[in-house]
Amino acid sequence: MGWIILLGIIVVAVVLVVVMIVKAQIKRPTTGLVGMIGEVGIVVNELNPDGKVRIHGREIWNAINLFPGGVIKAGEKVEVVKIEKNYISGKKKGALKWE
Repeated sequence: MGWIILLGIIVVAVVLVVVMIVKAQIKRPTTGLVGMIGEVGIVVNELNPDGKVRIHGREIWNAINLFPGGVIKAGEKVEVVKIEKNYISGKKKGALKWE
C-alpha cells in the first residue's frame, strides 16, 4: 500500500514540473526589445509618418506610423508591433493589425 502512495506522489510531482516547463516556454518575453512588442505608448510628437512615442511612462522612442498617408496625433495611444534599428513601428490602438 505504501508504494501506491509513493507512486502517486511521484506522478503528481512530474506533472507539476511538466506544467511549469510548458508555462515557461509559452510565456511572452518581458525584457529587452522583444518584450516591447505589444506594449502601448502615447504619441508625443505626431506620427506623420515618423515622430516620438513615450513607452513605459518615461522612455521616449523614435517611431514610424505603419499606416501610409495616415497621421496619428499627439496624445493618442499606439501599440508597438515591430522594432527595427532604433525605431519602433506602431499602429493606432484599436486599429486592425497588419504588417
